[in-house]
Amino acid sequence: MMVGSGFINNFFSELLETHKVGSLFYISLALLVVLRQKSLDLEKEEAEKAEVKPQ
Repeated sequence: MMVGSGFINNFFSELLETHKVGSLFYISLALLVVLRQKSLDLEKEEAEKAEVKPQ
């Protein structure tokens, strides 16, 4: 949605604010990468805990 809103903003402003929206795009992209990594780490921890528990 953030990419879409950036596109719509630039479309209606005739691409005059590209430099202002660029930093927000890269910050959002970095946030998505960090959240993905944390999610993978959490899944790995839960899988390890499941293996350790005796049944």
